[in-house]
Amino acid sequence: MLIDLIFSQIGEDYTPSKSNIFIIFQKPKELIKFVIIGQDPYPQKGEATGRSFERELLIWDNVNESLQAILCSIHFNTHKEFIDFQDVLVKISKSDFLVLPPNVLFKNWESVKGVFLLNTSLTTKTGNKNAHRDIWMPFTKKIIAELTNHSEITWFLWGNEAQNLEPYINSNNIFKSTHPAYFSYITNSDSSKKVLNEFCNKSGINKILNFNN
Repeated sequence: MLIDLIFSQIGEDYTPSKSNIFIIFQKPKELIKFVIIGQDPYPQKGEATGRSFERELLIWDNVNESLQAILCSIHFNTHKEFIDFQDVLVKISKSDFLVLPPNVLFKNWESVKGVFLLNTSLTTKTGNKNAHRDIWMPFTKKIIAELTNHSEITWFLWGNEAQNLEPYINSNNIFKSTHPAYFSYITNSDSSKKVLNEFCNKSGINKILNFNN
């Protein structure tokens, strides 16, 4: 079996924990309305949860760059105003912007909004980013093939790894943007804000926020 082959290749030193690798597959396929494709799990031990981008953090302060961009995009699409991450935190502290914490937000999107939070690789070697990409790719393509015939699904391809899978997706409902962490690699402040603004506009998060079952 494909899964047996995968586990024979990834070894013992991987993240997330084995009990969380397939956690998103508990959601019935017919209830999936959106698919967000990330790259691979957070490589730091204990941080990956099995859901793309999710971290088990109680507050938004000091989150990683991907979550910063996602938070800014949520604010942008609910308030129609682009502000940077630190300014969003100020609004949260003053209760001027109400948003679920990182450890609840993605579970809520999954259960209430029908979001399938898929990584292109379901595991990576601890401390080694994207180490299992080639091992998981046949499985990922198989999952996409099973979902792509459902025309009601909206796809979000954030970054090059996700966009490389576009040829396997038979849908007109695709939103493409830079990866939410990309803005952090730009040293020029104005350019960084421009990239973050582009993600806020093109990520498609508004489709999730405005969806009601």
